[in-house]
Amino acid sequence: MLRIDPSGEFGFLEAADGHEIYFNCNSVLEGCANIAVGAHVSYAEELGEKGPQASTVKVLSKHSMRT
Repeated sequence: MLRIDPSGEFGFLEAADGHEIYFNCNSVLEGCANIAVGAHVSYAEELGEKGPQASTVKVLSKHSMRT
């Protein structure tokens, strides 16, 4: 997981090939409160109105890169 907007409503994931994918916190199965920068997630990628977006985001590890 790359980042969550300060509003806490959406964020961006980094795909294996390095491109960024938008996600809405409603798509995070455990809720955005349980996801942190650096967390490993699985997701389904689909094409939204503004480009790629993630749906059905599941947190696999809560590892955080914050120090």
